[in-house]
Amino acid sequence: AGVSGVSYSRAFCLAASITWWLNKNITFGAKFSRALNVRKWMEYMLIQTGGGLVNFGCFVAMVWGGPKAFGERPLVPLALAAIAGLVFNYGYSKKLFKVEIQP
Repeated sequence: AGVSGVSYSRAFCLAASITWWLNKNITFGAKFSRALNVRKWMEYMLIQTGGGLVNFGCFVAMVWGGPKAFGERPLVPLALAAIAGLVFNYGYSKKLFKVEIQP
Protein backbone atom coordinates (compact mmCIF):
# COMPACT_ATOMS: atom_id res chain seq x y z
CA ALA A 1 0.00 0.00 0.00
CA GLY A 2 1.41 3.35 -1.06
CA VAL A 3 1.14 6.72 0.56
CA SER A 4 -1.18 9.12 -1.24
CA GLY A 5 -0.38 12.65 -2.38
CA VAL A 6 -2.92 13.89 0.16
CA SER A 7 -0.92 12.30 2.97
CA TYR A 8 2.30 13.87 1.69
CA SER A 9 0.57 17.25 1.41
CA ARG A 10 -0.74 17.08 4.96
CA ALA A 11 2.63 16.03 6.33
CA PHE A 12 4.38 18.80 4.37
CA CYS A 13 1.93 21.46 5.59
CA LEU A 14 2.28 20.31 9.20
CA ALA A 15 6.09 20.20 9.07
CA ALA A 16 6.37 23.54 7.27
CA SER A 17 3.92 25.18 9.69
CA ILE A 18 5.91 23.97 12.68
CA THR A 19 9.16 25.25 11.16
CA TRP A 20 7.38 28.55 10.36
CA TRP A 21 6.55 28.98 14.05
CA LEU A 22 10.05 27.94 15.19
CA ASN A 23 11.80 30.21 12.67
CA LYS A 24 9.52 33.17 13.38
CA ASN A 25 9.75 32.95 17.17
CA ILE A 26 13.14 31.40 17.87
CA THR A 27 15.51 31.63 14.90
CA PHE A 28 14.63 35.12 13.69
CA GLY A 29 12.58 36.50 16.62
CA ALA A 30 10.12 38.24 14.28
CA LYS A 31 6.94 39.88 15.56
CA PHE A 32 4.09 40.54 13.12
CA SER A 33 0.51 41.71 13.39
CA ARG A 34 -2.16 39.01 13.06
CA ALA A 35 -2.99 40.01 9.48
CA LEU A 36 0.66 40.14 8.48
CA ASN A 37 1.25 36.79 10.21
CA VAL A 38 -1.19 35.08 7.83
CA ARG A 39 0.39 36.70 4.77
CA LYS A 40 3.91 35.85 5.93
CA TRP A 41 2.86 32.24 6.68
CA MET A 42 1.51 31.89 3.12
CA GLU A 43 4.73 33.35 1.70
CA TYR A 44 6.72 30.95 3.88
CA MET A 45 4.73 27.98 2.55
CA LEU A 46 5.53 29.10 -1.01
CA ILE A 47 9.20 29.39 -0.12
CA GLN A 48 9.21 25.90 1.38
CA THR A 49 7.48 24.51 -1.70
CA GLY A 50 10.13 26.18 -3.86
CA GLY A 51 12.88 24.69 -1.72
CA GLY A 52 11.29 21.27 -2.06
CA LEU A 53 11.23 21.65 -5.83
CA VAL A 54 14.89 22.74 -5.85
CA ASN A 55 15.76 19.73 -3.68
CA PHE A 56 13.82 17.26 -5.84
CA GLY A 57 15.01 18.80 -9.11
CA CYS A 58 18.66 18.66 -8.09
CA PHE A 59 18.30 15.06 -6.91
CA VAL A 60 16.62 13.89 -10.11
CA ALA A 61 19.12 15.76 -12.30
CA MET A 62 22.07 14.18 -10.49
CA VAL A 63 20.63 10.65 -10.45
CA TRP A 64 19.50 10.68 -14.09
CA GLY A 65 22.13 12.96 -15.60
CA GLY A 66 25.10 12.43 -13.32
CA PRO A 67 27.66 9.65 -13.12
CA LYS A 68 26.32 6.09 -13.08
CA ALA A 69 27.45 5.75 -9.46
CA PHE A 70 24.92 8.46 -8.45
CA GLY A 71 22.06 6.31 -9.74
CA GLU A 72 23.37 3.17 -8.05
CA ARG A 73 24.18 4.83 -4.73
CA PRO A 74 22.05 7.96 -4.42
CA LEU A 75 23.37 9.07 -1.02
CA VAL A 76 25.65 11.77 -2.47
CA PRO A 77 22.94 13.27 -4.73
CA LEU A 78 20.50 13.10 -1.82
CA ALA A 79 22.88 15.04 0.43
CA LEU A 80 23.77 17.62 -2.23
CA ALA A 81 20.12 18.14 -3.15
CA ALA A 82 19.22 18.60 0.53
CA ILE A 83 21.93 21.25 0.85
CA ALA A 84 20.64 23.04 -2.27
CA GLY A 85 17.10 23.07 -0.83
CA LEU A 86 18.40 24.25 2.54
CA VAL A 87 20.32 27.16 1.01
CA PHE A 88 17.27 28.18 -1.04
CA ASN A 89 14.90 27.98 1.95
CA TYR A 90 17.22 29.75 4.38
CA GLY A 91 18.05 32.56 1.96
CA TYR A 92 14.44 33.38 1.25
CA SER A 93 13.26 32.80 4.84
CA LYS A 94 15.89 35.23 6.10
CA LYS A 95 14.39 37.91 3.82
CA LEU A 96 10.83 36.98 4.84
CA PHE A 97 11.49 37.31 8.58
CA LYS A 98 13.49 40.52 8.29
CA VAL A 99 11.95 42.90 10.76
CA GLU A 100 12.31 46.60 10.21
CA ILE A 101 12.67 48.64 13.40
CA GLN A 102 10.13 51.44 13.64
CA PRO A 103 11.50 54.69 15.15
